[in-house]
Amino acid sequence: MKQDLYTLDNLNPSFLAYKHYENEILSVRDDLFSFLRSKSDRIAIAAENILEKKILSTNNKGVPHLFEIFPWLLRDLTNLDHSKSREISINWLALYLYVSFLDDHLDKGSNINPDEFIAASVLAQTSLINLFKIVDNTKYEDLFKECLIRSAKFELQDVIEQSLVYNDSFTKSESASGKNAILLACAGAIAASNEKDSDFIIEITRELLLCVQLLDDITDFEEDFRQGNITIPLNDFFREIKPSNFSKNTMLEFMLQSDSLFKILDRIEISLTKVVDLIHTCCLNIHQTNPALQYFLAMLNKVSQLKLYIESIEGSFENLSTNIKETIRTEFESKLIEIYCHT
Repeated sequence: MKQDLYTLDNLNPSFLAYKHYENEILSVRDDLFSFLRSKSDRIAIAAENILEKKILSTNNKGVPHLFEIFPWLLRDLTNLDHSKSREISINWLALYLYVSFLDDHLDKGSNINPDEFIAASVLAQTSLINLFKIVDNTKYEDLFKECLIRSAKFELQDVIEQSLVYNDSFTKSESASGKNAILLACAGAIAASNEKDSDFIIEITRELLLCVQLLDDITDFEEDFRQGNITIPLNDFFREIKPSNFSKNTMLEFMLQSDSLFKILDRIEISLTKVVDLIHTCCLNIHQTNPALQYFLAMLNKVSQLKLYIESIEGSFENLSTNIKETIRTEFESKLIEIYCHT
């Protein structure tokens, strides 16, 4: 029955994917933290705190993190051995928590907790050593190393440029996708473990790098504004409105009336369509109930529905009554959460 969950129209596909892979995801967390506890209880607790902070940061939307789901999506598209998927996922979670720790402090500039700082160092050391063992002396070794540098480079560029506004909202596309290059490091480990589907694994991951960041930024606009982070969805808002004070309603109305969000959704739709086409082309025997295929189909459907919704009220919103406007804003915000994809 799990695959039937993906057909529900009122839920975010990432939540449904998490429910499908929940046992694997929770087991991977347990294994990682058990390993850390065998070395140091204090380090294990600090690592758990890093994860807990990340979960709580999006708890109001109730949507889990794609990074934990991602290795299992690729596993279901490639039939990778379960034990190898588990090994990669444990080390991928460790690397993800390290990156989350860095990202949190880059975005918020909060004080560094010494225990978490040490735990993050251990997480980085453990994950990178173990993942590199998988890609060592394979054709994905250089890709793995390059992606780690690329991710760090564009994370820094994103921080430096976050307050800048450009004439073209997609000017920040390179840094937006580049900081997610670490996804390719994970994909490289999976590709090195599955030569038969290796090219497909890399190609589909490359296609997702900008797509998932845009899906994240669309719904995180309020938090990004507070942090002074002018993402692609916020760029045109700042260029055209030049707000001195932020109002969520003003932003929602801007997205409903301008073509800015429509262009972003169009870019996402193109990427997700390519992903689905790649799956059908490269996975000839894939069944329609395959949970990974259903996840991407569901995300594509949600994005296409949102585009149609925006088109349906284009040009008419400004002339509506106050009560109807409020109803539309509420409905629109709920539709945004349905495509939320936390990276």
